[in-house]
Amino acid sequence: MEFSCEISDGKLIGKVSDTGIGMNENEINQIFDRFYSVQNDHNTKRKGKGLGLAIVKGYIELLNGEIKVESKKDEGTTFTFEIPVKEITKKKTFTSQIAPPKDKKILIYDSDSESSEFTKELLKTYELEVEEVKNLNELSDKIDIVKPDLILVDIEPEYSDYKKHLRIIKSKNSELPIIAYTALPQTELPNDLSLLFDVIIFKPINANVLIHKIANHL
Repeated sequence: MEFSCEISDGKLIGKVSDTGIGMNENEINQIFDRFYSVQNDHNTKRKGKGLGLAIVKGYIELLNGEIKVESKKDEGTTFTFEIPVKEITKKKTFTSQIAPPKDKKILIYDSDSESSEFTKELLKTYELEVEEVKNLNELSDKIDIVKPDLILVDIEPEYSDYKKHLRIIKSKNSELPIIAYTALPQTELPNDLSLLFDVIIFKPINANVLIHKIANHL
């Protein structure tokens, strides 16, 4: 695996290359699709949910960039991304037009550790108290201990358990705002999920949108 990164002509250019199994043309055309996984030589799919590259592409496009892939079967694959950049002369901090009240308690469940860290750091810049659960089964018990003002929940493809747990939480805490975020497309979410959440945000998460929604529900 090789990685390189440089700034040239006002762009951040990164390359990631490997000498793995590579891909054929059909696989290249689908590699950024949600839930798509390349098959190995034994005709079985690799482990994973097939969301990683779709999310990466979404984040890069959110930054007005683009990502490309070149690959040859049995030789390897190279991903190249370009993101426009400009020189920063003054340190900038993230600010939203609408800021949530300080010292409110936010309880988070997110199965993606990187997404969770991003969200926690973002909320802390607004002086919000952040608690986290690693397991969905812990969510209800943690609510009784933490007594949060709002809950953030990540919806995974296997969302059947969410409905069961969140119905219990809603029955006990009908006034507690719950904001969900997910990498699933809207067309694949059941209609009754809107009864369990106050807001559903689709990944990649836009920080301004998330803070705006939190502020509106605190």
